[in-house]
Order: sequence, then C-alpha cells, then structure tokens
Amino acid sequence: MTPDFENMVWTCPCCNQQRTDKYIKVRTHDISVLMGLETGTAFINCKYCIDMPGCIEKASNRDWVIEKFKPNLNKGI
Repeated sequence: MTPDFENMVWTCPCCNQQRTDKYIKVRTHDISVLMGLETGTAFINCKYCIDMPGCIEKASNRDWVIEKFKPNLNKGI
C-alpha cells in the first residue's frame, strides 16, 4: 500500500506550523567537517515551508539549522 503523501502532515521546524506534504521541502546541509569527518559523509536535513520566505531563509542558513538540531547532533541521531 502506497502512503497518502498528499494528506501527510509535517511540522516545520522553522515556524513550528503543521503543514501538508505539498507545502514542505527539505534542505540538506553537509556537516561532515563539523563532525570531524571527510567532506560529503555527514548531512543534516531541515524541513521548511516552501511558501514562507522566513522558513526558506532559516532552512538555507546552515548555522541556524545546526543550532536548531544541536541537541540531536550531540546524541548522535
């Protein structure tokens, strides 16, 4: 059975709003060097609202994303 992505809901970490899948995209940042690894081996993903300029700006800012997800990085998640 195929998941019903059209009705799937995600919480945007940039604005904390719940949005359906069609309004959410993912921005990927390479964090390998920060983790002491070879470039291209460790990444962090950030979901964001595609129709909200503030979300796009935050998700594009690697430093903001790292700060937002730092507790998870420290746990190795």
